Amino acid sequence: MGWASVSTTSATLVSPPLLEVLMTLVETSKQNGVNLQRYLEDVLGCIQDDPANRLHELLPYHWHDPQLRPGQADGAPCLAGPR
Repeated sequence: MGWASVSTTSATLVSPPLLEVLMTLVETSKQNGVNLQRYLEDVLGCIQDDPANRLHELLPYHWHDPQLRPGQADGAPCLAGPR
């Protein structure tokens, strides 16, 4: 089901541009084998602390599950490497 097939009643709860972004994140996550719930929990939990010029690294095809990052402590930054 694509974003365009959402009923008008449901679509009024979310603006069309936001719905497009959300559906893009969902589909990109699926295509890259990313667990959407863990992705959103991790990214939304750290996005405010990461520099704007590195936000592209938080897209689903660059993101790495923190539960699968070897040796990384809880609460570690989403973005690895120098800031």
